[in-house]
Amino acid sequence: MQALEVDGPNEIPQPEPPRLISRIAAQLRDPMLLLLLVAGAVTTSIRDYTDTGIIAAVVVLNTALGVLQERRAERAIQALHQLAAPWAVVVRDGRPSRVHAAEVVVGDLMVLQAGDVVPADGLLVGEPTLQVDESAMTGESMPRSRGAGDAVEAGTVVTRGRGQAVVTHTGAASGLGRIAALVAAAPLRATPLQRRLTRLSGQMVVVVLALAAVVMLIGVAQGRSFTEMVVVALSLSVAAVPESLP
Repeated sequence: MQALEVDGPNEIPQPEPPRLISRIAAQLRDPMLLLLLVAGAVTTSIRDYTDTGIIAAVVVLNTALGVLQERRAERAIQALHQLAAPWAVVVRDGRPSRVHAAEVVVGDLMVLQAGDVVPADGLLVGEPTLQVDESAMTGESMPRSRGAGDAVEAGTVVTRGRGQAVVTHTGAASGLGRIAALVAAAPLRATPLQRRLTRLSGQMVVVVLALAAVVMLIGVAQGRSFTEMVVVALSLSVAAVPESLP
């Protein structure tokens, strides 16, 4: 119990997922979507509900796709959790005991046999006759024979034989835990097409707003009302924005 308090439970750490509102806000930072939101407000104010509906559909679809893409990394971490062993057999007080895998600590002597998922990283001792499927960790398609002094990693599967291993790493310090940490820390990279479209949309927003400002200033200089020219400029911006680009 003392080791469990020091090292923590033998579980893969799971980061707190961001709230839905944070995901949506991150998606709406795209310059083109911001301009579309402004355009939607303008079309609503002038009662052009057809364009408002189209703009709203584009914004909602683009945001939903972005949020779903962010969920990929979380699903990968959840898949790693499914690789972890739910139970383990360890030798305590001189006899094998079946315990929850979260209770396995460094120094425990694990008893492994065919069909078991290795609950923690360890070193084989005695005279083991094991074959271990390490495909989940290394991608190796064929099981490997492991002997005394060889390492076994959490999340791998014993396919043949039996043996014992002394636990060396648990939880986040195990190989499976380190992979989960790397997946959680990996940034979600945009594709080359997404990067080019983001750059194009930023340039387009600048050009459209500049031209709208010029039109508004010309109209005001000709004696038209400021309010009228603001509406005209915003309407031109709406017309210039390709709603299907996002």
